[in-house]
Amino acid sequence: MSIVTVSQKGLVIIPADLREKYHWKSGDRVKVVDYGGIISLVPILETPADEGAGALKMPRRSLLRRLKRVRNEVVSNSEIIISAEPSATRSFAEF
Repeated sequence: MSIVTVSQKGLVIIPADLREKYHWKSGDRVKVVDYGGIISLVPILETPADEGAGALKMPRRSLLRRLKRVRNEVVSNSEIIISAEPSATRSFAEF
């Protein structure tokens, strides 16, 4: 854990070891998020789809890949059928 000082202009220097760990370089943009007493720096990714990548750490399973596959199926079928039957619902682990 590092202790940093906020400058008169509100600047904070992120320690070099953390910049290297997260591959941050000069000019990278981050969101500053207030979690009610905890402030977090979240990198802004180039593509929104990348934000979901790796959200679930499951071997050989990707939530992003599954969502893209479902979206493509819906587009190719051109109609969505919604069933209220419990047997029609499946958990993510079944895919």
